Amino acid sequence: MIGARLSTIRVPPARGCKTCMTNALKGMVLLCGLLTVAACDESPTSPNSPLDTNFTLGPGARQVVEPNGLTLQLDTVVNDSRCPASAICITAGDATIAVQVRVRDTPFARHDLSLVAGSTLVAGTYTIRFTTLSPYPGLQPMPIPPADYRATFHVTRP
Repeated sequence: MIGARLSTIRVPPARGCKTCMTNALKGMVLLCGLLTVAACDESPTSPNSPLDTNFTLGPGARQVVEPNGLTLQLDTVVNDSRCPASAICITAGDATIAVQVRVRDTPFARHDLSLVAGSTLVAGTYTIRFTTLSPYPGLQPMPIPPADYRATFHVTRP
C-alpha cells in the first residue's frame, strides 16, 4: 500500500451557518454589554471603593471615596520638619498637609492634617486619617520638590 492514493472527502457546508454566526455574535455583544454595566457599579461595596483601605494622593490629586459621599483632595504640603534620615535629632519632627474635603453636595472645605498631632479628621460620617507622607527627608536630595510628595490616607465610616 505504499503507493496508495489518499482520497479527499468533501463535506457539504451546513445550512443555516450564517444564522448561527449572527446569533452567536449577538450573544457575545449582549454579554459584553452586561459585563460593562456590572463593571461600572459604583456602590459603596464596590471593590474599587477606597473606603476602609489605604490610598495615596499626590498634590492636586482627588479621590472620590464614595459617590455622593466623600471626596478628598491633597492640596499641598504646608510644612515638613521631619528629622532627615541621615541626621540625629532630639524630636522626630512633623509634617502638615492641606486637604480639601467635600461631603455629599457641600462645597469643598480646607483642613490641615498633621502626622503627629491631629492626624484624624471627622467629616460628616467619615473619619479621615493621614497616615504617611513620602518621600522621607534625607532619602533623596533636599529640598524635596513639592510635586514629589505623596500622602497616604485611610478613610472609615461607622
